[in-house]
Amino acid sequence: MRVKMRVSVLIILATVCVLFSACEYEATTGVDGVDDLNATDIAMDSENGIVQLELAVMGKCYGPLYKFTTNFNLTHQDIAVKQITATADEVRTRTMADVLSGKGPDLLLVSRDDMERLYAYGAILPAEELISKETAGILLKGVLDYGSVEGKLVGVPPYIQGMQSFVARRDVISKDNFTLERLMELKKTRKDVRRILTYPRGEMDIYYEFYALVGADLQHSKFLDWENGISAFEKNGFTEVLELLKEESEAHVGGEALVTSGEVLAEFSGANEPWQIFRAYSMYGNNGWLVGFPTEKGGKNYFQTDGLMVVNQNSPHKKEISEFFEFILSLDNQRSSTDFLSVRPDVAEHSLVLTEERDREGNVKGETWAWAIELNRGHETTFLSVTGSKEELVAVYESVMQSLIADDRSEVEAVNIIWDEIEPYLEGKKNAQATVESIDRRIQLYFDER
Repeated sequence: MRVKMRVSVLIILATVCVLFSACEYEATTGVDGVDDLNATDIAMDSENGIVQLELAVMGKCYGPLYKFTTNFNLTHQDIAVKQITATADEVRTRTMADVLSGKGPDLLLVSRDDMERLYAYGAILPAEELISKETAGILLKGVLDYGSVEGKLVGVPPYIQGMQSFVARRDVISKDNFTLERLMELKKTRKDVRRILTYPRGEMDIYYEFYALVGADLQHSKFLDWENGISAFEKNGFTEVLELLKEESEAHVGGEALVTSGEVLAEFSGANEPWQIFRAYSMYGNNGWLVGFPTEKGGKNYFQTDGLMVVNQNSPHKKEISEFFEFILSLDNQRSSTDFLSVRPDVAEHSLVLTEERDREGNVKGETWAWAIELNRGHETTFLSVTGSKEELVAVYESVMQSLIADDRSEVEAVNIIWDEIEPYLEGKKNAQATVESIDRRIQLYFDER
């Protein structure tokens, strides 16, 4: 039943710089159809006056970044970016050691935790020094917040890998009151509501429902005083939440049809392509909207990235790195494909077009909105089942994207401790009061030992 969630933790010691003086890299492997030997390796001849930049990927990374570096190399004659991976533990440690000792790759794609550590050691340069104010000013607010340390933009995600939210009927609930308290109230007062949350194609597993209702925003929950390290589950009535979760776990229902009928309050909605954001607004007879994840102050929409791009303080190629950043974050590049979400909000204005809709026989049956991109090989077009003016649709897209905040998993250890105690309760092995007391005791110990 349990879904394990792990946080990668790297402890940086000063001695590691002495122990490892050279960095070893793994060969770039094919991702999402990208071959091992591709345009990222084009023209790497420094003797011919071509500046070579090395970009080390320190974690899992998918297709868009490979496509970005490929396109950059194809369109720039005097700069070449070589993308390398450093994901094996030993390689990763040596790469970090090189950067800390003043060597290593020019650019790195790292986690938020690693970015903060490298910045604290003075090993990376704030990205804002290499990005124009105009470019930085167009980035999504959540992207700027995620990449900033002490008010400075230190790292930038090159794209958004995906976003997660819930969609609900407009006539049932709004983003502003999509709270745990409101959902519990609706479950009690509306006899037709059989379950709170669902997946589109079936019932939601109880772990994820617990995570959505409590775990996703645990740091800001009334059940914890994270800043002062105080556990307050019993004090703030978590017994009632446990009883709700038990009831939910016994209701084996789910699916989009139940949201339409009002028997389920909200449906999970993920998006890793821009057109999927509009899907929520065409659901339930154009009566749907994205309400986020429930928190105590309304819904929150979360985004995920494959990492933040940071700059080695000691790279001699600051000018070329700046040019690479500007290319990566440019409008043309950020709307060059439909298989990722942009870090810019203005891509919708340039990608939404009104186009002909045809039946199976090829006859024109009207006009429809589409997300269209001009490519060298032709057009990439995704049809959208939405109505309204272009201005309205652009506003919808920008509103959702500007509402995104980074998916913060720093509370994952506490989430797992709580679930460890909830699971026996759901199986009938403990009562609610004993479970809450155990949660408080273990979470308080977790706080005391941090």
